[in-house]
Amino acid sequence: MGGDGRQRARRSAAPDVPLDRRRRRRAALRASAAGGAATRPSPAAAAAALLVAAGAAVLLVMTVSTLQVASAARIGGGVPPVSALGVDAEGRVGMRGEAPDPMTRRLLALEAKRREAYERWEREHVTKPQRERRRVCPSSSQGASGGHAHVSSSHTHRAHGHAVAGSENGTACHFEGVQVALVSGQGLAFCKGCPDPHGAGSILDVWEAAHGAGNGVGGNAGGGAAAPSFHVDAELVYAVPNDGSSAVLNTVGGTVVLMDRGEVAFVDKARAAQEAGADALLIADTGQCGDDFDCGGWLGSKSEGKGLAARDSPSAWEGIYIPVAMISRSSAERLRALMELVEFETPDMGPQRYVE
Repeated sequence: MGGDGRQRARRSAAPDVPLDRRRRRRAALRASAAGGAATRPSPAAAAAALLVAAGAAVLLVMTVSTLQVASAARIGGGVPPVSALGVDAEGRVGMRGEAPDPMTRRLLALEAKRREAYERWEREHVTKPQRERRRVCPSSSQGASGGHAHVSSSHTHRAHGHAVAGSENGTACHFEGVQVALVSGQGLAFCKGCPDPHGAGSILDVWEAAHGAGNGVGGNAGGGAAAPSFHVDAELVYAVPNDGSSAVLNTVGGTVVLMDRGEVAFVDKARAAQEAGADALLIADTGQCGDDFDCGGWLGSKSEGKGLAARDSPSAWEGIYIPVAMISRSSAERLRALMELVEFETPDMGPQRYVE
């Protein structure tokens, strides 16, 4: 081929090279687009993935809530409410709608032990030596010098009732001594020589304890934050020793016991009163708190909305079933003025007062 022929051949072949490159690039782009379309999820697959993710989130929330309930019950000393518990076909207990778990079984076992301890205390409490509650029913001719009829004391803070002296031979009767009615949320009613402190008594403000009756098995069970629920009608007596620094020496079974505040912890006073058979404990402030129970320090104030000794550990009050409340110094002086107190002195305890 001559020179002209070779030049024509080169000119005719030259356009083919860039055309082939363009074709290869277009083919590569088409392949890439096809691959991207193959990896993109379909609308149905995307919806299924969203449902799976939502289900996992709901399961996580339920698990966290269950753990929070178990943790709160473990810290507060309580158990999940009975309405939330169920029994399966094999007699196993657990949260309703859920499989029973070891934590629930342990909590129920603990609650069963607490219930058993409370019932045992109830049986033993009424066997403690009881102070005789005497009823005076003066006849129309004898006036206040009438005879005495004896009646036994009753444990009314669990029955939510109250005892009334009643009448005899057309005249009103009354119980001897200072009679009090301690009712949750209603303060302390008291009187001397009247048939019923509820109807004829005066009312004193009290600061109810955050522990004791109504805050455990013995009251409106639930442990911890529940408001106390109690109702005690009885004679008011002074404990000996007056500050509850040791076991109570006088007979206080079936009564409301008065103790001076002093240096003894409230829970130790409550335990001493309960072990002696008292139905309730009143702690007489010694002036560290005012009439409005603004005590400051560890006790705080009644106006804060918390019960007396709320900062005490609930475990320290475990086994205390009687109601406990504090009265101001001025209220205690009013009650002491009505009580027929006998004073004596001992080498170990110093001056003491008690009701014959």
